[in-house]
Amino acid sequence: MLAFQFSVGSSPWLQQSSSSIGSREIQCVRRSCKPLVARKLHMSQHHDAKSEYEPISRRELIIKSLALAMLGIANTARPGLADPSTNGYETAIVAGGCFWCTESDLEKVKGVISVTSGYCGGTEPNPSYELVSRGKTNHAESVSVVFDPQVISYEELLDVYFHTINPTTRDQQFCDHGHQYRTAVFYLNEEQRKIAESIKGKYQQTAFKGQKVVTEIVPATTFWRAEEYHQDYYKKQPQLYSFYRFNCGRDQYLEKQWGTKHDAVYEQ
Repeated sequence: MLAFQFSVGSSPWLQQSSSSIGSREIQCVRRSCKPLVARKLHMSQHHDAKSEYEPISRRELIIKSLALAMLGIANTARPGLADPSTNGYETAIVAGGCFWCTESDLEKVKGVISVTSGYCGGTEPNPSYELVSRGKTNHAESVSVVFDPQVISYEELLDVYFHTINPTTRDQQFCDHGHQYRTAVFYLNEEQRKIAESIKGKYQQTAFKGQKVVTEIVPATTFWRAEEYHQDYYKKQPQLYSFYRFNCGRDQYLEKQWGTKHDAVYEQ
């Protein structure tokens, strides 16, 4: 049977802070829903030499000012994953908005072997977070889930997945907006497509009756592994992750929708 449990951890507030990465100056103001943050953009030699400032999201702030700087990982995605079928395992690819959150949720599911953050749904080769997060490609932040079908079936895994998202918002998940944050099931074969359509239809007629479920059921394109600093971000930077997740409102919505907590756990 499927049981859903979760406990919302504390979300420590970040004190007002500032950091600088090269020519980029970043400020974060405590408790601001949209932090008063600016990014300095230097114009190229073909334009006026003046600098411009534009808003920067909290999530981009965290990525640019801490994760990338601290870990020093090259901003290049890596294609593909090893074939899990050699161990009798199967793969599912889904998009649930922020891949930090989707990875965190699905890694806790019994029978899941591994979850990898990445990009899927586009045709552009070698996408980077810099491009995807700005909507410059057609990719969505996604995860590739390797699971043991002897422990959890594809259908059961998608059941858990639908308990971790809001499938009624188009091109948005909570505080993240844009086509890159759409929800989607990227099926790998006809059997997965049929199961995904069935699960989507079930939730359309039950939990989300009266609302339109807009989660896409589409064939998978190449899955590109995201930059290393994104992998297991919730483990590498638990305080920043909790701060982001709490202020994004994901768990608050899921508690209201399902009446349970959010760390989805599969139990026999």
